[in-house]
Amino acid sequence: MKSTTTVALGEVKNRDCLALLRTATQKVKARTQTLAALRRLADRDTGHMFASIKTIAQIACLPERGVKRHLKYLVCFLWIKRRGRVKQRRTVSYMLPQHLLNRDSAQKYSLLPRWSARMLPSWGERVIFSLIVSRDKLCERVNEERYEYSIKALSRDSGLGRHAVIEAKQKLLERRIITIYCGDAMSADELTLNLRFPVPKKYIDGSVVGE
Repeated sequence: MKSTTTVALGEVKNRDCLALLRTATQKVKARTQTLAALRRLADRDTGHMFASIKTIAQIACLPERGVKRHLKYLVCFLWIKRRGRVKQRRTVSYMLPQHLLNRDSAQKYSLLPRWSARMLPSWGERVIFSLIVSRDKLCERVNEERYEYSIKALSRDSGLGRHAVIEAKQKLLERRIITIYCGDAMSADELTLNLRFPVPKKYIDGSVVGE
């Protein structure tokens, strides 16, 4: 009998994803999740973003307090610009540079399903899972099995240190949301999604907010 409280991961692995810019994950770490929400909400032509903190937090799947801290950091380090209140709007507006909005550019990004952003408690798990999801999508697109992902490559693409990568992989494995085929001394591990993993619907429908 089909479950009424869960959905197989294979059915939702690419549903409603946040696009995490690789350059951001490497430099601003967990704040990339808020930046991904800003990219989704910003005007594609002007880069202006007028959404409230509450809306940004809902899209990013993060608590409002964390989003406020992220915004301050992103402004401080010139990833975005704070423009204050514009015209009759009550919310503070921000501006994103065009190179962060252009999906046709050479910039790479990984895909983080929003249900997984709500379900996985740590940034390390989220960013590593997003890279595995993106690798799975690539394999489908080219119709080849390229699931090998070395610790060095994961560290480079995620911005995490070696030990943090190993810890995140282990946690995802313990959750049974991924499977790992260990390569030999000369090859990388194969990391694949567990397509049968039962994703609770409460994370898919957004009734639970991320950590």
